[in-house]
Amino acid sequence: MIPGLPDEISRECLARVPPRIIPAARQVSEQWRTEIESPQFHHLRRANGLARPIVALAQINRPGKSISFSITLYDPISGEWAAAPPVPGGRLPIFCQLAAVGRELVVLGGWDPATWTATNEVFIFDLAAHAWRRGAPIPFPPRSFFACAAAPPDRRRVYIAGGHDEEKRSLKSAMVYDLETDAWSELPDMAAERDEGCGVFRGGEFIVVGGYGTESQGGFSWSAEAFDPAAARWAAAAAAGGKSPAGGGGGAVVSGGDGRLFRCLDGQIEVLEASSWRKVVELPEDGEGKKAIAPRLVILPGEKEKLMVIGSARRGQASFDVFSLELGPEAEAAPRWLPAAPPPEKLSGAVHSACCLEI
Repeated sequence: MIPGLPDEISRECLARVPPRIIPAARQVSEQWRTEIESPQFHHLRRANGLARPIVALAQINRPGKSISFSITLYDPISGEWAAAPPVPGGRLPIFCQLAAVGRELVVLGGWDPATWTATNEVFIFDLAAHAWRRGAPIPFPPRSFFACAAAPPDRRRVYIAGGHDEEKRSLKSAMVYDLETDAWSELPDMAAERDEGCGVFRGGEFIVVGGYGTESQGGFSWSAEAFDPAAARWAAAAAAGGKSPAGGGGGAVVSGGDGRLFRCLDGQIEVLEASSWRKVVELPEDGEGKKAIAPRLVILPGEKEKLMVIGSARRGQASFDVFSLELGPEAEAAPRWLPAAPPPEKLSGAVHSACCLEI
């Protein structure tokens, strides 16, 4: 693999290549590309503590003649920001949803930016290859603003549920996408219609939080349902107290590595313990003393897990702030927000959805 070195040592060397160099390293030889694309390569990086989180953001581009979205990638360790290459066809659907499956970013649905009608397109971005491919489209009928979440990377599945159809009727239906087979399967319906709910995967279950039904447009409720893939059925899930996170989307509720759920409500971060929510800390303030409105939350994995908050203090503001908070009993006893490196101006559009990949 590297002339003059045993392959075992060569693998150890290659595993230490920084994430931003991996796409170029794939081009060195067919053997290097095969190695980098293999699951064993990424298992080795993780085993050696070399795995890196990469945050993906679906953003509204800076003001132009028409609304458009793009994908931005952020390395919270190096503080580097970068624009992902354009999706096949060059037009990313607006209001699309994001899900992270290991090193692969799955972009689902949204609206066609030219017609503002729901699209069933699926795009998958591989961080190692730094390239997109198309996935099997979401089965009809078209749906918008559905809940979505990815199972653990080894299962390579993305679940979606609810949303609304082209007549603005809220939906109960749910589906799962298998990246290995590039195929969709129908799931049993939820008990309730849930438009603009938030999806999260926790403890082997796909949980859909909040949302509203056809007859209560915009009247969010705080309730949740959990789908157990093993039993193939839905059941009520604990989510007591407070208002639902309006406009769910990617990152309104997130699950930590220990299975705890975190949410942002009324200017503070809360954690679900048993069946009630406990305040962890107040949201950070910007330079003018204002807190973010409906921020996106992202869990950063690692030896010391962190909660990242991405948001703006004003609706429609074409910029955002990023802060992180270390999680765990000791850190939460004296919580302290750490500001992240700000994005360059050209990558500072408002964030619609966010998730964290790992390479």
